[in-house]
Amino acid sequence: MGYFTAVMKKISYLFAAALMLCGCAQTIPTEDVKIYDKSMSATAFVSDTTVEVENESSSQESSSQEDPSPAENENTAQETTEIVIDMSWIIEQSKAEESKKRSSESWESLMKSVEAVKQYYESSYKESKSIADSIAESKSREAEANKPTDPPQPDGDIAAKLAEAIAVDKTYWVNYRDPKVVYFTFDDGPSSNTPAILDILDRYGVKATFFVTYQPGYEQYYRDIVNRGHTIAVHTAYHHYEEIYTSYDKWLADFNLIYNYIKEVTGVTPKFYRFPGGSKNGYFTKDPALKLRIINYLDSLGIEYFDWNVVTGDGGNVTANEEITNASTVKKRLHPIVLAHDSSAKPATVEALPYILQYYIDWGYSFDRITERTAPIHQGSAWDY
Repeated sequence: MGYFTAVMKKISYLFAAALMLCGCAQTIPTEDVKIYDKSMSATAFVSDTTVEVENESSSQESSSQEDPSPAENENTAQETTEIVIDMSWIIEQSKAEESKKRSSESWESLMKSVEAVKQYYESSYKESKSIADSIAESKSREAEANKPTDPPQPDGDIAAKLAEAIAVDKTYWVNYRDPKVVYFTFDDGPSSNTPAILDILDRYGVKATFFVTYQPGYEQYYRDIVNRGHTIAVHTAYHHYEEIYTSYDKWLADFNLIYNYIKEVTGVTPKFYRFPGGSKNGYFTKDPALKLRIINYLDSLGIEYFDWNVVTGDGGNVTANEEITNASTVKKRLHPIVLAHDSSAKPATVEALPYILQYYIDWGYSFDRITERTAPIHQGSAWDY
């Protein structure tokens, strides 16, 4: 029995050594088990253990002929139990080391996956940023290419032209005081562009005049024009030349519709009027008596009519740059009244307006709305001033 115990012990040593060779077990309990010296190679440990097993085997054979005593049997049983316990501990340690190794490998694999995902998103971000930067740069170049240019500055001495104008028609200019005031006017509104135009005017501290048409549904815009300090005036209800200039009665019906509508919506009684197409148009050329009759009626209401002597050109199909260039002719006028349009079909006007206002400010002009003190501009009378 002692021989069996010795063999089992040595087998446990050899088993431990094998585990060490595999890197699965790092330590072995010192009690009742041969201690593995780290300075000793695993191969030497196995060889040494094998020799001990053989020597002890021979010794056990010589003494095996004697019957073991009860005490020896008890010791043998205890030694066997210790060996089983030692081997179980070694197995558990091996499992723990293997689990630890696998966990480490899983963590390293996870970290590699995280790093790969990180690199992918970094690469995608750089690519997206590059595309966004390229688009932004392209838009910047396009905006720079389309940036309105400073219009040409006309020649002429304003003071000399003012003196000439007064000499030509002193009565006409009696109410005129300052050749550096611009009267900005908008025809055909209100429209979906009205809020934007009003905001731009507010931003530059400009008061203007709106010659409006009949536009049910835009009641608040009529009120906004008045409430924000601008002049509201009559233009036409429907802007149909071929209808309103056919006869005085048709003109009167058109006029009364928008005139009364303005009073009803805003509470303001209009004091100013602008002929559709201007006061010098082909219809009046054919029927000058119609024009005279209309003017007499306007006079009876205390209404003054106003034409213009500067145009942005937005009555036609023009770009914002062309509007700005056209508006530069203000410098040729002593009493500039600018015609623009408040129409949803004229987005270029909204785009050009800030530049036009800023250019006028840079050139030393101020702005005002039309009032009873404003000298009127009539086509054919001092039109070039």
